Amino acid sequence: MDYEHKLQYLYSSLGDLQSTIRAVDAKVSYLLVILFVPLTKLSAIYAKLTQMFTSGALWLAIVAGILAFLFTLAWLVGFWCALRTIIAIEDPKQHIDGDRPDSMFYPAGLFSHKFWDIMGATKTRSVIQFSKHYSCIPENADEIAKHLTLEQMKAMYIASIKIKRSVFAYHAAILWVILGGVLWFLHLIFI
Repeated sequence: MDYEHKLQYLYSSLGDLQSTIRAVDAKVSYLLVILFVPLTKLSAIYAKLTQMFTSGALWLAIVAGILAFLFTLAWLVGFWCALRTIIAIEDPKQHIDGDRPDSMFYPAGLFSHKFWDIMGATKTRSVIQFSKHYSCIPENADEIAKHLTLEQMKAMYIASIKIKRSVFAYHAAILWVILGGVLWFLHLIFI
C-alpha cells in the first residue's frame, strides 16, 4: 500500500472514530436528562416509599426496602457511568504501548492551564516555543502516517471506553426503570 492510500485510510478512520465519539456523547447526554427526572420527583417517590414501609405488612416493607435500595443503586451506577462517558479523557496516549512519536496532530500538552485559567482569568501561555513546536511537525509521508496512526489509536481508545461506559450506563438505566416499575406496581396493588 502506498503512502497516499495509507494516509487516506487513516484520515477516514479518524473521521469515523470522531463521529462515533460525538454520537455516543449525544446519546448519553439524553440519558443524563432522563436520569435527572427523578430528582424533580423526590418528594413523590419518598411519599410512596414511606406508605409502603408503614403499610403494616412486614413482607411489603422488606421487599420495598430491597427494591428501593436496588433502584437507588441502579440510578447511581447509571448516572455515574453516563457522567464518566461524557467527561473528557485526560491523555489517551498513556494507554498506548510501544514506541510512538510525540503527538503533533493533537498536542494535548501544549498548554498548561491552572485553576484560575479554567475559571476565566486566562493567562495561559504555551509550554513550548512556536519554533520548537514547528520543528516537530512531521516532514514526510512516513512520519505523517506514524502520527496519524497514533491519533487513530488514541481515538479508538476514547471511542471504546465511551462505548463500554455508555452500554453499562444504559443497562443500569434499564434496570432502574424496571425496578421503578415494580415498586410502582407494588404500591398500586397493595397501598
